[in-house]
Amino acid sequence: MRRLALVALLLVLPSCAASGAKRPEWTKTGTDTQELNQDRYQCERENMRTVYWPAWEAGARRVDRDLFRSCMRARGWVHADD
Repeated sequence: MRRLALVALLLVLPSCAASGAKRPEWTKTGTDTQELNQDRYQCERENMRTVYWPAWEAGARRVDRDLFRSCMRARGWVHADD
């Protein structure tokens, strides 16, 4: 049983690491990485929400992805998935 759990863990872990390594790409003509980072930071701050779940834990701060994407688009950025 322990061996099965270990094998399952070894199979799942690399896929988790690979999925976390990807970062969505945003492009905007005539800009540099610094402007992207500034806009990303501002949009993340503007769209940060406190989530309380479960009720007995302190609130966790999360970025609302839909609002974040809308913010980036409003600033002229195009996402690679668009």
